[in-house]
Amino acid sequence: MEENPVVQEALRRLPAEVLAERTFRHKRAMQLSLCHAELPKEQWTKPSEDVAYLSPFITMVEKEFAEKDKYDNLVVKQ
Repeated sequence: MEENPVVQEALRRLPAEVLAERTFRHKRAMQLSLCHAELPKEQWTKPSEDVAYLSPFITMVEKEFAEKDKYDNLVVKQ
């Protein structure tokens, strides 16, 4: 999914703190996977605390890319 240009741009626009938290979660998941271990249950993210932090950025970038594509392919009739 991260190879998608829209997602790459959305990730680039994330605030530094959110990006650092995301990177930490990915590294922790990889380490647990390598150790064949599970995250302790008290550290699990509760559904009430789960936030779709990337979705608004993806939506914004998709709209911008669609608008750019629309105007890049604009045909001017004279």
